[in-house]
Amino acid sequence: MKRWLPFIRAAPGSVVQGRTPAAPARVVPPSTDVSTPGRPKGSYRSAEHEGTPMSAVLLAWLFDCEPAPGDTPPTSAETIAVRHLDTLNAAGALPAALLSRAPAVIPQLLHLLRQDDASLFAMAQRVSADPVLTAEVLRLSRSAFYRTRTEPADIAHAIAMLGRDGLHIAIAAVVLKPLFDAPSGSLSRHAAARLWEHSTAKASLCAAGAAERGGDRFEGYLAGLLHNTGWTMLLRALDSCTGVTPPFSASIARQLGRRKDAFFAKAVGAWRITPTLTALCDEVRQVGLRATGSLLASALWHADRDATLQFLAPRASDKDAPIS
Repeated sequence: MKRWLPFIRAAPGSVVQGRTPAAPARVVPPSTDVSTPGRPKGSYRSAEHEGTPMSAVLLAWLFDCEPAPGDTPPTSAETIAVRHLDTLNAAGALPAALLSRAPAVIPQLLHLLRQDDASLFAMAQRVSADPVLTAEVLRLSRSAFYRTRTEPADIAHAIAMLGRDGLHIAIAAVVLKPLFDAPSGSLSRHAAARLWEHSTAKASLCAAGAAERGGDRFEGYLAGLLHNTGWTMLLRALDSCTGVTPPFSASIARQLGRRKDAFFAKAVGAWRITPTLTALCDEVRQVGLRATGSLLASALWHADRDATLQFLAPRASDKDAPIS
């Protein structure tokens, strides 16, 4: 991947690891391609990969390979696999096996998010009973967004620093992580760890983007965190298809990106987690993420793009000047 990574370093809106950029004030014209008409060649990558769809870039990173050139034709196995995905999406509901932990995870999330009437002491007791959630609450309270001049003295202090939205973000991160686990399956298991890493980065970016657009920070975080469940389901579906291996052709990668959004919208919309998130899913199912005009859709589109660039940008230890 070294051959094409340097050309992403000057990408507008990209971020250095650990830095959260301000969300763009305007909506970028819809595009899933890394290249945009009128943009100078090489601003994202060399001319060899000019026109490579963003979905191909993400898939290449997930599987630690270079994206196929933009003119690479689809293989017969890839074409058959896309038809299989369309058959699944056309059915009444997606197969439960594509996201097998959802029946246990989603009710748990809904139950925890509805406990807003609990006192700080009661919430501290509940959080303390779960070591993983305790660690996440403490980690989040010490993050740049919530950090004050003093470190949290205890879990109650950390919860008070986070507030309702911050606590909900910590809960969502802990409760939803099992959705991305892939104990079996060649493609899904290989991509699982990086997909979760990408999801948490996207969630933070989408939360910030939603808040800057006047929306709800937690709704943005949920949308960003759950968006990649579309990839999880899609890759698990592809695990049953013979002869489908990375790097995927650019044509198929673009089609997979669109179907990932459809899988996300169909599954997450059916869970009815919040009215805003459900409305976003309904909108995506009708016209696709790129064509939606809602505040949350705009924040999610930008977060998805910037999260991908974040992991392709040089790390802070590189000698090059940091990206601004």
